[in-house]
Amino acid sequence: MKVLVVFAITIMIGATFSGCVDNAGVKEVKGFDMDDIDDIDVERNQGATPVVAAEHTPLYALIGTPIALFYEGNESMVAPLLVKNFSNPSKPVMRFDSQYAYSGEIAIADGTPENVSLDLVPEIWEKSDGVVLVEDSERGYSLGVAATPIASYLNIPVIVTDKTDDVRDLLDDLGVKYTFLCGDLEGHERTWRFTNDQDITNFLVELAKDMFGSVDYLSITNPRDAYPPEVLNTTSFDFSGTLSSVAILPSTLTSTAQGFLSPVYHNFTIPEGYKYARVKLDLVNLDSENVAEMGDHITISGGPRLEDLPAAQQSYELVQINTMAGVPERDGSGDITTDKLHYETVLYDRGGVTYDLSLMGTWLAQKQGDYELHVTVEQLSDPYISTMPKLSAVAPYLTAYRQGAIWAERDFAFAATDNVTVNGDTCPGFYVPRKNPDLAEPLNDKLMERHEELNMLLGNISNISGDDTRALWQHYSDNPINIALVGGTTMLPQYIHDNPDTPTDDPMGIYYFGYGTPSDVPYGNIDPDPDDPKNDTYSYWPRQENVVGRITGWDVQDASALVCRTVFYDDIVQGMGDWKNSATVQSGTGTDFQKVPVIEQVKNLLAPILGGAAGDPMKFPSGATRFAGDAVAASIEDGGYEVERTYFTFSQRKGFSDEALQEIKRSGLLNMLLFPKFEIKMVSGEDVVRGGELQPESNIIYENGHGSMHLYEFGDVVMWGLGIGYFFGPLIMGFLTRISMFATPMAALGTYSARGVEDMELGPSTMMIESCVNGKIDGMYVPNNIGQAYIHAGVNSLLASTTFTNVAGYLKPRPFIHSLGVYAY
Repeated sequence: MKVLVVFAITIMIGATFSGCVDNAGVKEVKGFDMDDIDDIDVERNQGATPVVAAEHTPLYALIGTPIALFYEGNESMVAPLLVKNFSNPSKPVMRFDSQYAYSGEIAIADGTPENVSLDLVPEIWEKSDGVVLVEDSERGYSLGVAATPIASYLNIPVIVTDKTDDVRDLLDDLGVKYTFLCGDLEGHERTWRFTNDQDITNFLVELAKDMFGSVDYLSITNPRDAYPPEVLNTTSFDFSGTLSSVAILPSTLTSTAQGFLSPVYHNFTIPEGYKYARVKLDLVNLDSENVAEMGDHITISGGPRLEDLPAAQQSYELVQINTMAGVPERDGSGDITTDKLHYETVLYDRGGVTYDLSLMGTWLAQKQGDYELHVTVEQLSDPYISTMPKLSAVAPYLTAYRQGAIWAERDFAFAATDNVTVNGDTCPGFYVPRKNPDLAEPLNDKLMERHEELNMLLGNISNISGDDTRALWQHYSDNPINIALVGGTTMLPQYIHDNPDTPTDDPMGIYYFGYGTPSDVPYGNIDPDPDDPKNDTYSYWPRQENVVGRITGWDVQDASALVCRTVFYDDIVQGMGDWKNSATVQSGTGTDFQKVPVIEQVKNLLAPILGGAAGDPMKFPSGATRFAGDAVAASIEDGGYEVERTYFTFSQRKGFSDEALQEIKRSGLLNMLLFPKFEIKMVSGEDVVRGGELQPESNIIYENGHGSMHLYEFGDVVMWGLGIGYFFGPLIMGFLTRISMFATPMAALGTYSARGVEDMELGPSTMMIESCVNGKIDGMYVPNNIGQAYIHAGVNSLLASTTFTNVAGYLKPRPFIHSLGVYAY
């Protein structure tokens, strides 16, 4: 049965008393009159004060929010609010310290939230007629996330306790007359007890209208992300061994054959009774000495030993990834010392199922390498794992800064459970739709229910009935607001649109990339067609009325740094000189496609034999990618930016040093004879590759290449064809890479991967990556994602695709169709 939660349009005017506790003088009311709100008097001892709150206790950030950000009338007083792991601080938090100068910060490192409140509040406030009183519990936090902007707007403290009497003296000393109560606590003086997030959101809307005239910003978050499932049991497995290098180079051809024909396999079984199993993989490359200079890596894939499943699902349901998507260990200079990968996901109802893992290694200057693999299987109390933990803790600060309202809703979370069924059947396997397409329908249905609630809230904001969709559509078409999703996609799901490349009804679909097109658009679209949500009800072409963005990060540390980089953006870029006027447009190879006579016919004959595909256009230069990139560069220049334009392999992240090429050359007799060191140096040497050095120097970054969730690259078919022989060798290999599964590993070093990007130091840039799947975050362990690696490295705004893109260079037909038999694409 569909339950529609209706957001009340009005706030209770005229406080109605519902009861009192005589001894404490508590009077519980159903709302505060706006005249009462206007009468709240406050005296502060300190102005806006920077706060650094420990990440382990999310309530710290709520306490710190009105300390760092408050209003005098409708004028904001703001200082940074950072969330930090004091024993292992994230790089973005540490970098912010060097980007923006602040002092006198309050560090909330330890202590119960109650003791922190007792210590800090009297230091900041001399007097306060009001207080937001939050219970030290999960429920208190959930309500407190929604209520904390009230504290910033009214310049009143947030006090956390598990018993009101323990903070009663402080409340009396402050002179508190009005208490906004979050949780099952006893009140104090006149008390408005919040029992649900809707009441708080409605009040915030009215308060923001009263203070600022309108509400132009809405944050949506899920407080559940701060309280992970309980780990009930843990089982672990350890493996180690030696892998033959599958680098297709002259001296490693034998080991390559061994690696492909006899890959290393391991397996483990999820214990019976593990209804919700979190599987963690920790893979270590024990031969990491050449990773930084050659791009060496280890690949792992795995899936369930269930013969009735599609072959792709048996191979990739659990994992398909390599260590280029990992976060390596580095020394004090930033050089990689240990190449490693951490990956994790959740599986539903796979107790008793055996998972097979396959490993292959790629080392350019050696024929084999060693590895260690540790597998941890945890039994969870539920599957609601936040892919971006505790981001809800920074939502109140962001909301208050933007003078908006916040919708904090636990029930947004979605994952496979016994209660999620399709035609009466549960959906075992991957916990979200990415690799479990049966889940797309129930997820979409749930999100559309939330969409109805969102329209009701938007009606409240605009003083239009939420049921009058046409009037809402017209209003927000003319007066769009900004909507920020603060959190990962398990807590705030994306709608899964079907698409022809990865259709959700195809049992042989791509379990590596994932199904469908995940989208945040429904959060900003007033009028999706109920029978066809990719289209709209009131316009022929689909149109998103409100602006939607998602605050993301590896964790709340990253997100807090991102928010602070945004709040203090003007101050940061002011100190960066000409950087703010710089841009780069980068494109690579392999993004043009054509059908070329004779070559096309040969391809169609050989491709099926060599693991390729017949019939599709072949990667072949046409100039389309260059022309498109030049047009983008010209547009950016028109905006007043100085643009550095790079092409082909020169756009790669990093080039080969003479020492690295020499080491590969000397690693075997056949390499001495056939490895084309000079040619590789010409197209991918460290003196010619510029892409990686230009990105940190650029405020606007535009990239056009091929990619996946974990990486994108510019070397592609040009680099894949280098490494074996001279002149005719690269020509033959260059053709084979276009029609088969064979490719040398020479492109790996220049690839923009999570491993290569996470340690870069970029400015608060705006970045667009025109590449397949770089923006996919649904069902992912976020540090493995290339897009999120850029956010971690300092980028402020990222636009990237969540599915396959029309990235290839396609030319319009020539003057004579199929001129000379060449088909244009």
